[in-house]
Amino acid sequence: MNTNEQSWHDKFAELETNIHVWWRQQRQYTLTEIEEAVDAELAQLRQQLVEDLLGEMSCQEPDMSKPLCPACQEVMKPNGKKKRRLRSKEDQVIELNREQMRCPACGMTLFPPG
Repeated sequence: MNTNEQSWHDKFAELETNIHVWWRQQRQYTLTEIEEAVDAELAQLRQQLVEDLLGEMSCQEPDMSKPLCPACQEVMKPNGKKKRRLRSKEDQVIELNREQMRCPACGMTLFPPG
């Protein structure tokens, strides 16, 4: 089991513990309350897993040494790693650090696909 797999295993275990702690507080919940509690825990776990996977993917990005600017077709240059915030389909904010590219001719910046 690699480090990320162990980390995910730990996160699943923490989710289970959190649900059991919540459950022991009262033990008389409606179906809706149970679903909402489980969904809230799963949403946090989902966000962490997506961030981890995107982080791994950015470490394995294809060679972007000669991408062309979509505006002027000049060769773009690395502009350093920048923090990028994305919004998931579940409306969660996902943060990752990715290499940003900059066109020396027109100044356009972009994050490579992936």
